[in-house]
Amino acid sequence: MIYPDNYYSTITHKYHKGEVNRRGLIVLSWKSFKKGFSNQTDGLNLGLHEMAHALRLINIVENEEYDFYDRGIMNEFDAEAKYEINKLIHSPQEKSIFRKYGTTNMDEFFSVAIECFFERPYEFKQYNQKLYILLSKILKVDPDQLYSECYTHSIAS
Repeated sequence: MIYPDNYYSTITHKYHKGEVNRRGLIVLSWKSFKKGFSNQTDGLNLGLHEMAHALRLINIVENEEYDFYDRGIMNEFDAEAKYEINKLIHSPQEKSIFRKYGTTNMDEFFSVAIECFFERPYEFKQYNQKLYILLSKILKVDPDQLYSECYTHSIAS
């Protein structure tokens, strides 16, 4: 479902930019969705954020895509994510690639990490290589490598 701008949720009684619910509905503010693609290096992208929620949700709801990703790798990711969340909460002066919103809960941290993974892959890999590699395994892609290959190819051409 797409709204022109932020929308009011009768469930939370707040305005939202996006959400994914357990019935499989993805709701987006079109304005915020477009804004996410206007700056592809700021680590803020509503489309990536909500798709990350949907990806985590797909393994909670039993259906034909159940066990879409490796639960062991996701458990490793969650353990490392807890470390990052604690760092964000207890050492706010320490520089982090992740925004504070990721401390809300594990699902929000995963979505915030996905935004950084695709929009700031080199910085993410430098900041926390273990977390980056785990996301590469979960998603079966390495954006830093892809961007490097594209850059090398464009120079050679």
